[in-house]
Amino acid sequence: MKNFATFVVWALLLVVAGAEPFDFTPRASSYLCEDIVFHNIKFKQGSMDVTYDPPRNWECSGGGEHGYIRPQDRGSSIRGEMLHFDNTPPIKLDEDGYKALKTMAATYVPGKPEDVQLLSEDRSAVNIYTHPAVEYTFSCKIFGLPSKVCVVISPIQREQFVFVLRGDAKEFDDAQLSFVKSLYSLTWRKPTN
Repeated sequence: MKNFATFVVWALLLVVAGAEPFDFTPRASSYLCEDIVFHNIKFKQGSMDVTYDPPRNWECSGGGEHGYIRPQDRGSSIRGEMLHFDNTPPIKLDEDGYKALKTMAATYVPGKPEDVQLLSEDRSAVNIYTHPAVEYTFSCKIFGLPSKVCVVISPIQREQFVFVLRGDAKEFDDAQLSFVKSLYSLTWRKPTN
């Protein structure tokens, strides 16, 4: 019963935090687990700290409601965006809702519409802090090269988080797996100091 009450309190805090602006300015952070120090980053949403463990050897930048993520390897074509939209109409996750999300996801795919193809739709790809997210993967051409785009959308109450990853098809699949897995680490907490 205590675990359920804790879950309800955190869920309510997330809903309350949703009324506040999100700031993707990354701040260095770390935590200790079994005597090992792990480094991560923090974002802010109102009074809440939002911790995030990016994929290994990736870097984050950004500010306001727009963040960027990419591998540290400057030769990589992989580029990611993290976006937050406040005061959005709620989307019910039924067939009509999934169609609306797919249409929204397609707007993040560059290139000519005739070059864009939906490769997959995963309705249970990841939960963003207990809220379901839907993952869409597209093929397209970026600067004439075969490319892929992954769009993860998490509609939460009165806000939406959109995570977009783009890159050359040859190096995309491993990057996509690392990126989507890292989204599980997003955690909202009240500051401790």
